[in-house]
Amino acid sequence: MKRWQVIVLAVAMILVIGVAAGYHAGVRLLQDKVVAALGPGSRLSELKVNWFSIELLGLTIDAPKGWPTARTLEAERVTIIPDLRTLFSDRIRISSIVIENPYLSVLRNPGKLVMVPSLTERQNSQEDSPSGTKMRSR
Repeated sequence: MKRWQVIVLAVAMILVIGVAAGYHAGVRLLQDKVVAALGPGSRLSELKVNWFSIELLGLTIDAPKGWPTARTLEAERVTIIPDLRTLFSDRIRISSIVIENPYLSVLRNPGKLVMVPSLTERQNSQEDSPSGTKMRSR
């Protein structure tokens, strides 16, 4: 092999390793955010971090007081795959979520459908609070 071919091959290998390491670091960041988002009242049997995904095994989210069932969400396995393009940004986006054998409790009120209130209600209250407001540029 010629010298320039070895250099090109080495640079390509370094780039591939760098992208894989960056993606793995992003998956680790997403793992921390997922655990924080589940919050109190949720249980996991196991949390696996793979190179390109996070697997939540045995996920159960308990229902709040006044909910008609004991739990709002239960799944045998949840696979979360982050979006590669947002790894180095301040917000990590999720490319896909796959839920195997789900159980979802839904409450239907007149004019409103409520699903997994322990996750959605907390998110809505954070958006309504002064610290959760977003600044807009003009």
